[in-house]
Amino acid sequence: MISFHKIITVGFPYESQFLFMKPGMDFWFLEVAPKEEIAKFLAFLGIWYISKKDEDNHPIGNMFYCGMVGLGFAMIENISYLQKYGHETLIIRQVTSTLSHMIFGLLAGYWFALGQIRSAKFSRSIFNMFTNRYPRFKTFIYSVMGVSCGILYHGLWNYNLMASSSAAYSIMILMLFGGLVGCKFAADSLNIRWKK
Repeated sequence: MISFHKIITVGFPYESQFLFMKPGMDFWFLEVAPKEEIAKFLAFLGIWYISKKDEDNHPIGNMFYCGMVGLGFAMIENISYLQKYGHETLIIRQVTSTLSHMIFGLLAGYWFALGQIRSAKFSRSIFNMFTNRYPRFKTFIYSVMGVSCGILYHGLWNYNLMASSSAAYSIMILMLFGGLVGCKFAADSLNIRWKK
């Protein structure tokens, strides 16, 4: 199976020469994070498509459901880590990886939900005029942005755990706190835009 990492780095004699990446960084940003985040988002889209009954769903619900898919993924990943490495691995992973996967899902869900909110009918923005005419295009663009945000945050998360040995836990806690606070502000933003 050809990985996204191999497709992107074609033509570079050394993997670490790709853009600005240091050795090992490309693995987390171009292989692990895209696979996991795209799989989670596709699972969310499947659930969303099956469960959408009416067009009047609140956007925070979509953000919430995408975060719940992240929690489910974290549970499956923790079970696989338990089988491979034993119960010692779960001491820290049961909290950190669970919250982090939820945050990655909430980021993607925020952008998806933002793409579901229709803009004002008379907008001066060319993008808004185009997306009012083609609302599926807006949902697609915002979904790509959301998955990209999840991939970026996930790549930073994994690279931090690999690269910064002594500061990894403090940076990890800072990333969890920042992610949860950011998701709270994102949910408030969705609520305000939905009420308009």
